[in-house]
Amino acid sequence: MKKRVLAVLLVLAWAMMSLPAGAASGEPQALLKAVAYYGDPAKCNMSADQAQAFAGVIQARTAALEQQRAALDWVEGGVIRCYAALFDTGNGNPALFFAGGLVDESWGDWSDSGCYWGELGTFGIWQYQNGQAVELELDHYGSQLAVYDSYVFSGGSLGSDGSAYDGQIFPFGNGRISTQPSTRAQWNLIDDRGDLSAPQVFQIDGSPATQAQFDAWEAKWNGDGKALAGHEWGGGVEGVIWGCCPAEYMTITLNRYANAARPLAYASTQFIEVDGVPVQFAAYALKDASGNGTNYIKLRDIAKALNGTEAQFQVSWDGAVNLIPGAAYTADGSEFPTPFSGDQPYENASAPTRVNGRDVSCMAIVLKDEAGNGYTYYKLRDLGEILGFQVGWSGARGVYIETGRK
Repeated sequence: MKKRVLAVLLVLAWAMMSLPAGAASGEPQALLKAVAYYGDPAKCNMSADQAQAFAGVIQARTAALEQQRAALDWVEGGVIRCYAALFDTGNGNPALFFAGGLVDESWGDWSDSGCYWGELGTFGIWQYQNGQAVELELDHYGSQLAVYDSYVFSGGSLGSDGSAYDGQIFPFGNGRISTQPSTRAQWNLIDDRGDLSAPQVFQIDGSPATQAQFDAWEAKWNGDGKALAGHEWGGGVEGVIWGCCPAEYMTITLNRYANAARPLAYASTQFIEVDGVPVQFAAYALKDASGNGTNYIKLRDIAKALNGTEAQFQVSWDGAVNLIPGAAYTADGSEFPTPFSGDQPYENASAPTRVNGRDVSCMAIVLKDEAGNGYTYYKLRDLGEILGFQVGWSGARGVYIETGRK
């Protein structure tokens, strides 16, 4: 069991190092072939935002475990190991499985198979709902959690014979995992002595059952070797995770997937005349279904270029983009040059645009640099309409802006 699990993890780690054909060229589904993904990558419809939300879960949980580890002065030689997997819950919509905890390096082969020291560990399942990753709050997580091809098995602490004394089944449906169990089986000692030789009682979905019936139920839903991904604790100390890949590889892949899944704004650097003077702008174009491009210009670049003209305007941010026509522009250092080059993934701007405190309707997109800082780009003609300058085009001049001079 130890060596089989270790081999699975090592194979997956190697696969992540060797990305499949298409992954480097920006094909989102090709990236999923490099990690533990249970489902058909070609049918995956995970959005860029969903991928980023799952990556955020992994990063946050790993950081929390590292923080707990740092507070344990008595621990010697232990390190945090985390693993993850994605599995299709139907309709191409994946959920995230994550497990992590403290590993004692002195345990040899166990160290890479997820053997956690004491209670410093976490595992769970996250679904993407209403724009965020939400942890699945099962009725009873217990100490065993396993993902199968169409349901999740959740059980209580393991008995000495390896059986989960309180097991529940949560089925998939329409791309979601049910938060209510569809079936449940339990066994309990009649007295509280903890002696397994004492009489035992069994139930299936609340009805009395024999031990044979209980064993058959568990064999059906939690048979050995059928799980896609899971975690179990035995005696509250030892544990095994299987069918996963190192969490850091999953995080890298999810972030790459998010970038590949977002639509691209195409680099369209060009000169634009501003009152007869050519100014070079690092513009970006969005293309329609026919391949025709519409240029978007960085807001603060235009503000700087128009400063000192009759069309000058101030820019500020308070959760909305605020524009004040006629006011001198105050630079913040994000103007020319643009901190990135080439085609870039973009997001539609969600913040409102306000002119003199009133919301205006205009199209805007946001491009981000490597540090995650956002830059807002607008259609030039939209800005001309709401701020009062003329935008034109001619074969001789190209795109031009006329403001009139003070």
